[in-house]
Amino acid sequence: RRVHGDILSVYFFSSSLLFSTQPPYAHGMPLVLYGVPVSQPFRSVLWACMMKGLAYEFKMTLPGSNKLGGSQHADFLKLNPLGTVPTIDDNGVVLTESAAILAYLSEKNGWSDLFPADVVARARINEYLHRHHTTTRLLSSRLVAPILLPTKKLPNRTDQSDAQCQGVLAQLERTLSKQPFLCGDEPTIADMLAYPEVSQLLPKYFDLWDFSGLPALTRWMEAMASLPKHDEAHADLVKFLPIFKRMKEKYESKL
Repeated sequence: RRVHGDILSVYFFSSSLLFSTQPPYAHGMPLVLYGVPVSQPFRSVLWACMMKGLAYEFKMTLPGSNKLGGSQHADFLKLNPLGTVPTIDDNGVVLTESAAILAYLSEKNGWSDLFPADVVARARINEYLHRHHTTTRLLSSRLVAPILLPTKKLPNRTDQSDAQCQGVLAQLERTLSKQPFLCGDEPTIADMLAYPEVSQLLPKYFDLWDFSGLPALTRWMEAMASLPKHDEAHADLVKFLPIFKRMKEKYESKL
Protein backbone atom coordinates (compact mmCIF):
# COMPACT_ATOMS: atom_id res chain seq x y z
CA ARG A 1 0.00 0.00 0.00
CA ARG A 2 1.33 3.44 -0.95
CA VAL A 3 2.14 5.87 1.88
CA HIS A 4 1.77 9.62 1.32
CA GLY A 5 4.83 10.47 -0.79
CA ASP A 6 5.29 14.04 0.42
CA ILE A 7 5.37 13.05 4.07
CA LEU A 8 7.89 10.30 3.36
CA SER A 9 10.01 12.80 1.44
CA VAL A 10 10.05 15.15 4.41
CA TYR A 11 10.75 12.29 6.82
CA PHE A 12 13.68 10.74 4.98
CA PHE A 13 15.11 14.11 3.97
CA SER A 14 15.00 15.36 7.54
CA SER A 15 16.56 12.21 8.95
CA SER A 16 19.71 12.70 6.89
CA LEU A 17 20.44 16.31 7.82
CA LEU A 18 22.70 18.27 10.11
CA PHE A 19 25.09 15.54 11.16
CA SER A 20 27.81 17.21 9.12
CA THR A 21 27.12 20.62 10.69
CA GLN A 22 27.55 19.74 14.35
CA PRO A 23 30.54 21.24 16.15
CA PRO A 24 32.63 18.84 18.24
CA TYR A 25 31.76 18.64 21.89
CA ALA A 26 33.71 17.68 24.97
CA HIS A 27 33.23 14.39 26.76
CA GLY A 28 30.16 14.34 28.95
CA MET A 29 26.57 15.32 28.29
CA PRO A 30 26.22 17.78 25.41
CA LEU A 31 23.20 19.92 24.77
CA VAL A 32 20.73 17.86 22.72
CA LEU A 33 18.56 19.58 20.09
CA TYR A 34 15.38 17.83 18.93
CA GLY A 35 13.66 19.00 15.77
CA VAL A 36 13.91 19.28 11.99
CA PRO A 37 15.55 22.00 9.87
CA VAL A 38 12.31 22.81 8.03
CA SER A 39 10.91 23.94 11.40
CA GLN A 40 11.23 27.72 11.72
CA PRO A 41 11.51 27.74 15.54
CA PHE A 42 14.09 24.96 15.39
CA ARG A 43 16.20 26.98 12.94
CA SER A 44 16.16 29.91 15.38
CA VAL A 45 17.68 27.76 18.10
CA LEU A 46 20.07 25.97 15.75
CA TRP A 47 21.35 29.25 14.32
CA ALA A 48 22.02 30.71 17.77
CA CYS A 49 23.98 27.61 18.78
CA MET A 50 26.00 27.65 15.57
CA MET A 51 26.62 31.40 15.74
CA LYS A 52 27.98 31.10 19.27
CA GLY A 53 29.90 27.87 18.69
CA LEU A 54 27.88 26.05 21.34
CA ALA A 55 28.40 22.30 21.27
CA TYR A 56 25.29 20.24 20.66
CA GLU A 57 24.02 16.87 19.55
CA PHE A 58 21.22 16.83 16.98
CA LYS A 59 18.38 14.30 17.13
CA MET A 60 15.99 14.42 14.20
CA THR A 61 12.41 14.56 15.47
CA LEU A 62 9.62 14.87 12.93
CA PRO A 63 6.69 16.98 14.23
CA GLY A 64 3.40 15.12 14.45
CA SER A 65 4.75 11.68 13.56
CA ASN A 66 4.11 8.71 15.85
CA LYS A 67 6.86 6.70 14.18
CA LEU A 68 10.24 6.19 15.84
CA GLY A 69 11.96 9.55 15.61
CA GLY A 70 8.66 11.44 15.64
CA SER A 71 7.41 13.95 18.18
CA GLN A 72 4.34 11.82 18.96
CA HIS A 73 6.29 8.61 19.52
CA ALA A 74 6.12 7.26 23.07
CA ASP A 75 9.86 7.67 23.59
CA PHE A 76 9.78 11.37 22.78
CA LEU A 77 6.58 11.99 24.74
CA LYS A 78 8.38 10.76 27.86
CA LEU A 79 10.79 13.66 27.35
CA ASN A 80 8.22 16.23 26.19
CA PRO A 81 4.58 15.26 26.84
CA LEU A 82 3.47 18.12 24.57
CA GLY A 83 5.13 16.43 21.61
CA THR A 84 6.50 19.65 20.15
CA VAL A 85 9.76 20.81 18.60
CA PRO A 86 12.15 22.35 19.19
CA THR A 87 12.94 20.68 22.47
CA ILE A 88 16.29 20.70 24.22
CA ASP A 89 17.80 18.49 26.88
CA ASP A 90 20.67 20.29 28.56
CA ASN A 91 22.07 17.64 30.88
CA GLY A 92 18.63 16.96 32.33
CA VAL A 93 17.14 20.43 31.89
CA VAL A 94 14.39 19.84 29.33
CA LEU A 95 12.83 22.89 27.71
CA THR A 96 10.27 23.37 24.97
CA GLU A 97 9.25 26.61 23.20
CA SER A 98 11.92 28.33 21.11
CA ALA A 99 11.60 31.69 22.89
CA ALA A 100 12.20 30.10 26.29
CA ILE A 101 15.07 28.03 24.89
CA LEU A 102 16.78 31.07 23.37
CA ALA A 103 16.43 33.05 26.60
CA TYR A 104 17.74 30.14 28.68
CA LEU A 105 20.76 29.49 26.47
CA SER A 106 21.57 33.20 26.36
CA GLU A 107 21.45 33.56 30.13
CA LYS A 108 23.35 30.36 30.83
CA ASN A 109 26.10 31.03 28.33
CA GLY A 110 26.44 34.77 28.77
CA TRP A 111 25.23 35.80 25.31
CA SER A 112 24.72 39.37 26.48
CA ASP A 113 24.79 40.71 22.93
CA LEU A 114 21.72 38.65 22.02
CA PHE A 115 19.97 39.06 25.38
CA PRO A 116 21.32 42.14 27.20
CA ALA A 117 21.22 42.32 30.98
CA ASP A 118 19.90 45.90 30.93
CA VAL A 119 16.39 45.73 32.35
CA VAL A 120 14.77 47.96 29.72
CA ALA A 121 16.53 46.29 26.80
CA ARG A 122 15.52 42.88 28.09
CA ALA A 123 11.93 44.04 28.64
CA ARG A 124 11.73 45.10 24.98
CA ILE A 125 12.96 41.71 23.89
CA ASN A 126 10.55 39.88 26.18
CA GLU A 127 7.73 42.06 24.88
CA TYR A 128 8.36 40.75 21.37
CA LEU A 129 8.88 37.14 22.51
CA HIS A 130 5.50 37.16 24.26
CA ARG A 131 3.60 38.33 21.19
CA HIS A 132 5.52 36.30 18.59
CA HIS A 133 3.06 33.38 18.50
CA THR A 134 0.07 35.60 17.81
CA THR A 135 1.82 37.80 15.24
CA THR A 136 4.90 36.77 13.24
CA ARG A 137 4.25 33.06 13.73
CA LEU A 138 1.04 33.45 11.72
CA LEU A 139 3.16 33.71 8.57
CA SER A 140 3.99 30.03 8.94
CA SER A 141 0.59 28.79 10.03
CA ARG A 142 -1.29 30.71 7.32
CA LEU A 143 1.10 30.47 4.36
CA VAL A 144 3.54 27.57 4.83
CA ALA A 145 1.81 24.93 6.95
CA PRO A 146 -1.08 24.23 4.51
CA ILE A 147 1.52 23.30 1.89
CA LEU A 148 3.99 21.51 4.12
CA LEU A 149 1.41 19.50 6.08
CA PRO A 150 -1.24 18.38 3.55
CA THR A 151 -2.51 15.49 5.65
CA LYS A 152 -3.50 17.92 8.43
CA LYS A 153 -6.16 19.42 6.13
CA LEU A 154 -5.41 22.94 7.37
CA PRO A 155 -7.43 25.90 6.03
CA ASN A 156 -6.29 26.99 2.59
CA ARG A 157 -4.71 30.36 1.94
CA THR A 158 -7.45 32.96 1.47
CA ASP A 159 -7.80 36.71 1.07
CA GLN A 160 -8.59 36.84 4.77
CA SER A 161 -5.45 34.95 5.78
CA ASP A 162 -3.40 37.12 3.42
CA ALA A 163 -4.84 40.21 5.11
CA GLN A 164 -3.73 38.84 8.48
CA CYS A 165 -0.21 38.26 7.15
CA GLN A 166 -0.14 41.70 5.55
CA GLY A 167 -0.99 43.19 8.92
CA VAL A 168 1.84 41.30 10.60
CA LEU A 169 4.34 42.40 7.96
CA ALA A 170 3.10 45.99 8.06
CA GLN A 171 3.68 46.14 11.82
CA LEU A 172 7.21 44.77 11.40
CA GLU A 173 7.81 47.33 8.63
CA ARG A 174 6.72 50.17 10.94
CA THR A 175 9.02 48.97 13.70
CA LEU A 176 11.99 48.48 11.41
CA SER A 177 11.53 51.84 9.72
CA LYS A 178 12.46 53.43 13.07
CA GLN A 179 15.41 51.21 14.07
CA PRO A 180 17.75 48.67 12.47
CA PHE A 181 16.49 45.65 14.42
CA LEU A 182 13.31 44.66 16.21
CA CYS A 183 14.39 45.83 19.65
CA GLY A 184 16.98 48.49 18.89
CA ASP A 185 20.30 49.04 17.20
CA GLU A 186 21.64 45.49 17.49
CA PRO A 187 20.22 42.03 16.72
CA THR A 188 18.86 40.04 19.64
CA ILE A 189 17.08 36.75 20.18
CA ALA A 190 13.88 38.54 19.12
CA ASP A 191 15.36 38.93 15.63
CA MET A 192 16.67 35.37 15.70
CA LEU A 193 13.15 34.13 16.45
CA ALA A 194 11.40 36.30 13.86
CA TYR A 195 13.78 35.95 10.93
CA PRO A 196 13.05 32.30 9.93
CA GLU A 197 9.32 33.05 9.89
CA VAL A 198 9.69 36.04 7.55
CA SER A 199 12.65 35.11 5.36
CA GLN A 200 11.21 31.74 4.35
CA LEU A 201 8.67 33.66 2.24
CA LEU A 202 11.37 35.19 0.04
CA PRO A 203 11.68 34.11 -3.62
CA LYS A 204 15.00 32.38 -2.87
CA TYR A 205 13.23 30.09 -0.41
CA PHE A 206 9.48 29.31 -0.57
CA ASP A 207 8.48 32.30 -2.73
CA LEU A 208 5.21 33.03 -0.95
CA TRP A 209 5.18 36.83 -0.60
CA ASP A 210 6.06 39.97 -2.56
CA PHE A 211 8.29 42.18 -0.39
CA SER A 212 8.70 44.96 -2.96
CA GLY A 213 6.64 47.39 -0.87
CA LEU A 214 8.45 46.62 2.39
CA PRO A 215 11.89 48.29 2.18
CA ALA A 216 12.66 48.34 5.91
CA LEU A 217 11.77 44.69 6.30
CA THR A 218 13.86 43.82 3.25
CA ARG A 219 16.83 45.76 4.63
CA TRP A 220 16.46 43.95 7.97
CA MET A 221 16.43 40.54 6.32
CA GLU A 222 19.59 41.44 4.41
CA ALA A 223 21.25 42.54 7.64
CA MET A 224 20.21 39.33 9.39
CA ALA A 225 21.49 37.23 6.49
CA SER A 226 24.92 38.80 6.93
CA LEU A 227 25.25 37.55 10.52
CA PRO A 228 27.66 34.69 11.32
CA LYS A 229 26.58 31.14 10.45
CA HIS A 230 23.43 32.24 8.63
CA ASP A 231 24.21 30.21 5.54
CA GLU A 232 25.25 27.14 7.51
CA ALA A 233 22.09 27.23 9.63
CA HIS A 234 19.91 27.52 6.51
CA ALA A 235 21.83 25.14 4.24
CA ASP A 236 19.48 22.23 4.85
CA LEU A 237 16.47 24.43 4.16
CA VAL A 238 17.97 25.17 0.76
CA LYS A 239 18.39 21.43 0.13
CA PHE A 240 14.73 20.98 0.95
CA LEU A 241 13.51 23.50 -1.65
CA PRO A 242 13.03 21.02 -4.56
CA ILE A 243 10.75 18.93 -2.35
CA PHE A 244 8.83 21.99 -1.19
CA LYS A 245 8.42 23.17 -4.77
CA ARG A 246 6.73 19.88 -5.69
CA MET A 247 4.51 20.08 -2.62
CA LYS A 248 3.60 23.68 -3.48
CA GLU A 249 2.69 22.77 -7.08
CA LYS A 250 0.53 19.90 -5.85
CA TYR A 251 -1.18 22.14 -3.30
CA GLU A 252 -1.88 24.92 -5.82
CA SER A 253 -3.24 22.45 -8.37
CA LYS A 254 -6.05 21.56 -5.97
CA LEU A 255 -7.14 25.12 -5.20
